Amino acid sequence: MAVASLADPTIPLPDYLLVDSSVLLAARHGACDSREQAVRAFLTRVGAECVAGRMACLAPDLVVEECYFVIIKTFLRASSPNPKDWHGAYKNQPACLDGCRCCIERFRRALLNVPVTIVTPEDLAVTNPGRNLEEAMRENIFRYHLLPKDAYLLAVAERLGVTNVASLDQDWSRATAFTVYTC
Repeated sequence: MAVASLADPTIPLPDYLLVDSSVLLAARHGACDSREQAVRAFLTRVGAECVAGRMACLAPDLVVEECYFVIIKTFLRASSPNPKDWHGAYKNQPACLDGCRCCIERFRRALLNVPVTIVTPEDLAVTNPGRNLEEAMRENIFRYHLLPKDAYLLAVAERLGVTNVASLDQDWSRATAFTVYTC
């Protein structure tokens, strides 16, 4: 298919779009990502189309898990006396996660405000059940030369019948069966 610039406000939006964690994380306030403004404008456009019922923005639960992980890691690094040992600090005091609850909740509200529909395994079970996701992931690894998580997300898109994806990861541009919105 093609690569489309998500920074271009004249690019038509698809009926269905699967988003990667890189897009969602870049849109956070204070994300320190040079693409934050373009991504926020893109998600605002997507959100308006979703609210109007003209499109659906989908995020597999694996994408949401990765976002939560990055938010937690960022929070724990910032609050740890030894930022490089944020994981050790968590292991020694698991309740430290309570401190980042508001960050996770703020992010979730932002997702719902787009609105992003979180796709779960239950959703995937009822769509095209004859296709094995692990097999499709494995094929995508070698077809597009992608790492497993990205290959899996494309397998999820295939299972859902979605051919439009958004990611800031330039590796996704090798996924020639998809239109990749990126910048």
